[in-house]
Amino acid sequence: MSKPPEPGPPRSAFPELVALAVAWRPGWTEPAVAGAIRQAADQGMTRDHILVTLARLMADPQATPGDLVPSATDPTVRRHPDPDIARRGAAAARQQLSSTT
Repeated sequence: MSKPPEPGPPRSAFPELVALAVAWRPGWTEPAVAGAIRQAADQGMTRDHILVTLARLMADPQATPGDLVPSATDPTVRRHPDPDIARRGAAAARQQLSSTT
Protein backbone atom coordinates (compact mmCIF):
# COMPACT_ATOMS: atom_id res chain seq x y z
CA MET A 1 0.00 0.00 0.00
CA SER A 2 1.49 3.33 -1.01
CA LYS A 3 1.70 6.26 1.33
CA PRO A 4 -0.41 9.36 0.46
CA PRO A 5 1.63 12.32 -0.76
CA GLU A 6 2.70 14.87 1.81
CA PRO A 7 0.73 18.10 1.61
CA GLY A 8 2.66 21.00 0.20
CA PRO A 9 3.02 24.38 1.84
CA PRO A 10 -0.15 26.47 2.03
CA ARG A 11 -0.69 28.50 -1.09
CA SER A 12 -1.95 32.01 -1.14
CA ALA A 13 -5.73 32.13 -1.44
CA PHE A 14 -6.12 35.90 -1.38
CA PRO A 15 -8.78 36.15 -4.13
CA GLU A 16 -10.75 33.26 -2.65
CA LEU A 17 -10.62 34.76 0.84
CA VAL A 18 -11.85 38.13 -0.43
CA ALA A 19 -14.62 36.43 -2.43
CA LEU A 20 -15.72 34.38 0.59
CA ALA A 21 -15.87 37.44 2.84
CA VAL A 22 -17.90 39.43 0.30
CA ALA A 23 -20.23 36.48 -0.33
CA TRP A 24 -20.69 35.96 3.38
CA ARG A 25 -21.23 39.63 4.18
CA PRO A 26 -23.03 41.23 1.19
CA GLY A 27 -22.61 44.71 2.67
CA TRP A 28 -18.84 44.40 2.40
CA THR A 29 -17.08 45.29 -0.85
CA GLU A 30 -14.14 43.61 -2.54
CA PRO A 31 -11.98 46.78 -2.40
CA ALA A 32 -12.67 47.23 1.33
CA VAL A 33 -11.86 43.61 2.21
CA ALA A 34 -8.81 43.44 -0.06
CA GLY A 35 -7.51 46.74 1.29
CA ALA A 36 -7.98 45.65 4.89
CA ILE A 37 -6.14 42.38 4.25
CA ARG A 38 -3.26 44.18 2.51
CA GLN A 39 -3.01 46.75 5.29
CA ALA A 40 -3.06 44.05 7.97
CA ALA A 41 -0.30 42.14 6.14
CA ASP A 42 1.73 45.34 5.75
CA GLN A 43 1.46 45.86 9.50
CA GLY A 44 2.88 42.43 10.22
CA MET A 45 -0.11 40.13 10.61
CA THR A 46 0.62 36.57 9.52
CA ARG A 47 -1.60 34.82 7.00
CA ASP A 48 -2.98 32.58 9.75
CA HIS A 49 -3.80 35.59 11.95
CA ILE A 50 -5.52 37.34 9.05
CA LEU A 51 -7.56 34.23 8.21
CA VAL A 52 -8.72 33.62 11.78
CA THR A 53 -9.45 37.26 12.50
CA LEU A 54 -11.33 37.79 9.23
CA ALA A 55 -13.46 34.70 9.91
CA ARG A 56 -14.22 36.03 13.38
CA LEU A 57 -15.22 39.39 11.91
CA MET A 58 -17.41 37.73 9.28
CA ALA A 59 -19.39 36.10 12.11
CA ASP A 60 -19.85 39.43 13.91
CA PRO A 61 -22.83 41.37 12.52
CA GLN A 62 -21.39 44.66 13.83
CA ALA A 63 -17.94 44.20 12.27
CA THR A 64 -16.53 45.93 9.21
CA PRO A 65 -13.50 44.98 7.09
CA GLY A 66 -11.61 47.86 8.68
CA ASP A 67 -11.84 46.13 12.05
CA LEU A 68 -9.17 43.72 10.77
CA VAL A 69 -6.49 46.41 10.93
CA PRO A 70 -6.63 47.34 14.65
CA SER A 71 -6.05 43.67 15.34
CA ALA A 72 -2.76 43.92 13.44
CA THR A 73 -1.33 46.62 15.65
CA ASP A 74 -2.78 45.58 19.00
CA PRO A 75 -3.25 41.85 19.54
CA THR A 76 -5.30 42.55 22.66
CA VAL A 77 -8.04 44.18 20.56
CA ARG A 78 -10.58 41.48 19.80
CA ARG A 79 -14.22 41.75 19.05
CA HIS A 80 -16.10 38.88 20.61
CA PRO A 81 -19.35 37.98 18.90
CA ASP A 82 -22.00 36.19 20.86
CA PRO A 83 -20.77 32.56 21.24
CA ASP A 84 -23.84 31.25 19.41
CA ILE A 85 -23.14 33.57 16.48
CA ALA A 86 -19.54 32.40 16.42
CA ARG A 87 -20.58 28.71 16.40
CA ARG A 88 -23.16 29.26 13.67
CA GLY A 89 -20.72 31.31 11.62
CA ALA A 90 -17.96 28.72 11.92
CA ALA A 91 -20.32 25.88 10.97
CA ALA A 92 -21.65 27.82 7.98
CA ALA A 93 -18.12 28.73 6.85
CA ARG A 94 -17.05 25.07 7.07
CA GLN A 95 -20.11 24.04 5.05
CA GLN A 96 -19.46 26.72 2.43
CA LEU A 97 -15.79 25.76 2.13
CA SER A 98 -16.54 22.03 1.87
CA SER A 99 -19.13 22.60 -0.86
CA THR A 100 -16.59 24.43 -3.04
CA THR A 101 -14.07 21.59 -3.12
